[in-house]
Amino acid sequence: MLVSIVVVLLSPLVSAFVAPQTLLSIRYEIINDMSNTSHHTRVKHLLSSANTIKYTEDDIICSESRRSYLIVGVSVVSSVLVSSQVSNQAYADEASDYPIVVTNPEKIAEYIIKECNSEFLKSVVKSNYNFLYRGLSPEQSKVVSSGKQSRAILLKDESFDLLDPSTYESTEAAGYFQRLEDDMIAKRMNMTPSNSHMGTTCPKEASKWGKVASVWPIGEQGVELAWIEEGKNFWPSNNKKQTIVTTSSTKQSTLDIALQGDTWDIMFRADNGFIVVPAASDEELKKYLKGLINI
Repeated sequence: MLVSIVVVLLSPLVSAFVAPQTLLSIRYEIINDMSNTSHHTRVKHLLSSANTIKYTEDDIICSESRRSYLIVGVSVVSSVLVSSQVSNQAYADEASDYPIVVTNPEKIAEYIIKECNSEFLKSVVKSNYNFLYRGLSPEQSKVVSSGKQSRAILLKDESFDLLDPSTYESTEAAGYFQRLEDDMIAKRMNMTPSNSHMGTTCPKEASKWGKVASVWPIGEQGVELAWIEEGKNFWPSNNKKQTIVTTSSTKQSTLDIALQGDTWDIMFRADNGFIVVPAASDEELKKYLKGLINI
């Protein structure tokens, strides 16, 4: 008979008293409701700092008194007590180097609210939930599509390829981004093509690069975005004049306007990495985000 026990112990104690072969027989079932104090505070800050959003604390689906616990189901004779208070941590897929953070749209929405850059998330909300997209590599596509449910994976070591001629299959494109690099450095901008990635507001455009996924930069530091004030693409450019706007160069970010653009390129820097969510989950993800961020 499977015995399930809720425990509150320190992890080091478990390692000291439980043999490795015993631990291998334990089935871990993690309940991640992500409803902790920091989550409550984060959503409250997110909502209170957006001019177009109204809320009451009762609208926020979380509780300061609730916590996430590790439930241990033991299939051996002796039940083992294991720790601890857990948050939604990424775990490695056995067949992939890409950490999987969550595996269903509801949990993905909770993870985004907790971990995504709050200014970026505010802009998404103000844009009426228009997402930023990019195409995934074949390996990444395989991981996010494995199993019955869509998966969100964390990308932390993506190469910066905008200065590489093979990216756009054009030496002219590489030259353009090199000139942009020099110009942004001269203007003392924190982000440049050499430390950033390219996204688009158009899923169809993103599909040219691979399986389409929405992009969610992680963390409050090291996140910045840039776009062309006149709209459309960095390259190839349809504008004789290109005015580069970044989230740090404007007193009041107009990123929400850019996100509503029709096929607009948006360059983004994400020093802590970013999660990608298959576009096939867009509608469910929007539904859960709207439910958690009650406007």
